[in-house]
Amino acid sequence: MEREWNYYIQFHLHLLLIVCYSFVPVESLNEEGAFLLEFKKSFVDPSNNLQRCNSLDSTPCNWSGIGCADNVRVSSINLKAFNLSGNLSSCVCKLPYLTELNVSTNFISGHIPSDLGHCHNLEVLDLCTNRFHGELPTQLFEMAFLRKLSLCENFVYGEIPEEIGNLTLLEELVIYSNNLTGMIPSSLSPIPAEISKCGRLEVLGLAQNRLEGSFPIELQRLRNLTDLVLLQNLLSCEIPPEIGNFSSLEVPALHDNTFIGSIPKEIEKLTQLKRLYLYTNQLNGTTPRELGSCLSTIQIDLSENQLSGFVPKELCKIPNLQLLQLFENLLQGRSLLVEFSELHNLSALELYQNRFSGPIPPELGQLGI
Repeated sequence: MEREWNYYIQFHLHLLLIVCYSFVPVESLNEEGAFLLEFKKSFVDPSNNLQRCNSLDSTPCNWSGIGCADNVRVSSINLKAFNLSGNLSSCVCKLPYLTELNVSTNFISGHIPSDLGHCHNLEVLDLCTNRFHGELPTQLFEMAFLRKLSLCENFVYGEIPEEIGNLTLLEELVIYSNNLTGMIPSSLSPIPAEISKCGRLEVLGLAQNRLEGSFPIELQRLRNLTDLVLLQNLLSCEIPPEIGNFSSLEVPALHDNTFIGSIPKEIEKLTQLKRLYLYTNQLNGTTPRELGSCLSTIQIDLSENQLSGFVPKELCKIPNLQLLQLFENLLQGRSLLVEFSELHNLSALELYQNRFSGPIPPELGQLGI
């Protein structure tokens, strides 16, 4: 009887050990992963680029396009060129530590969700090259920490809201190739009367829209502005002398508008100037000799205007000039400048359809053009 009792005890102890070892703890997907699975549902993913989003994982930190801080908290989502369509869900704003959202170069459509304004810690938002349409929701401009906002190459229309000036930390604003109309908001410049300012802005890209009005001189107080890209709009009137006050400006891309009048001599104050694009406007007068003081310039394109007079010799003193386009103007002179041969870095020189006369200097043959 005692032996049977020992066997009985050993059998049940063995069975208990088996049962205990069978219950291995399994971690479930954390809350941020659940939010991302909800976010994923709004997309159509024909290329299965999001197939690694697995509910059996404990965290989403190894999923495609997901970046985590300290390998725990989701801080970035980069789904650029994932061949996604469908809509953009604002449930992504449930991620409390999200600082970057990039869904550019896809086929996402619909309106830009107004609730994206609830992504309070977002610093970078890139929705470029999709099929978003509708007006810009003013709630976007409630993201106080936003540094880069890129909405280019979509079908957004309407005016740029004044509330965009609320983004005081904004460094890059890129909204080219849409159907925006109206004037450039004065709130983009730190004018004292405005509610708030964008004083850190470095890149302003509003090209290929239907913006109208005069040159926005209010922007001169944006001391960090390096790139002012306003090409292919409906801007008109004269380029004012205040352009010389844009102290950090490297690239004024003002081409393909309807600016009139002469090129202001104050352009010589742009000591950081790298590329000057004023082509395809209705500019007249002479080419300012003061432009020769911009010694850092590498490209000048003043073509397809109504400039007259002689080409100033001072342009030939810009040591690193690589491109000079002056074609289709009313420029004159009995011979082309021999001084052009001093521009050893010049790789493109186009002067056709002007009123030059006389022989072409053989010294130009020394250039690598």
